[in-house]
Amino acid sequence: MATSAQTPFSVPLFTPLTIRSVTLPHRIIVSPMCQYSSEDGFASNWHLVHLGSRAVGGAALVTAEATAVTPEGRITPADLGIWKDEHIEKLQEITKFIESRGSIPAMQLSHAGRKASTRPPAKGGTFISRSEGGWQHVAPSPIPFRPEDGIPHELTEDEIAEVVQAHSAAAKRAVAAGFSIPCSTAPGAAGLNNGTRKRYSRGPVPTVVAAWTI
Repeated sequence: MATSAQTPFSVPLFTPLTIRSVTLPHRIIVSPMCQYSSEDGFASNWHLVHLGSRAVGGAALVTAEATAVTPEGRITPADLGIWKDEHIEKLQEITKFIESRGSIPAMQLSHAGRKASTRPPAKGGTFISRSEGGWQHVAPSPIPFRPEDGIPHELTEDEIAEVVQAHSAAAKRAVAAGFSIPCSTAPGAAGLNNGTRKRYSRGPVPTVVAAWTI
């Protein structure tokens, strides 16, 4: 049986994709890649080049790395952040450049939870205690990610609500910075170790409960 000739527009990869009010010209996207190149959460020219070069390469969607919604939610001290308004200005410069190349800027909002306060992978990825300049990491239960990571502070339901609110505020900042798609899934503060917080531990995937709340 004869088949029609294949064209770029007959392959799903090269067809548009609409996500609510945003339409991607094709389906080649850049996933978030941690750069561990920030100070106090601020973006720099490193991020401009890193993300901007992907837009120059023709990606439909360019996603900024896991971006912490609170200082305590950073994986490492060098994580990108969006927990304060001062972070917006440099991010706006980056999103404007991405858009100028025909790409759509997105951002992965993040909270590392029990995986927080560690060294960057290039420096071993080991836990940083408070005595070494780290911070108190938090989680829905006092279960460490690794035995050597120390016991995370067990969040109360009120404190979980504060983390949810931090995600909401960060999403608003991301939009103000020019990101068309701020997203957050499977945050480190949630997961399958939800202890006694029944509201966030029902069902097979408790993270979804927190995501719906956000």
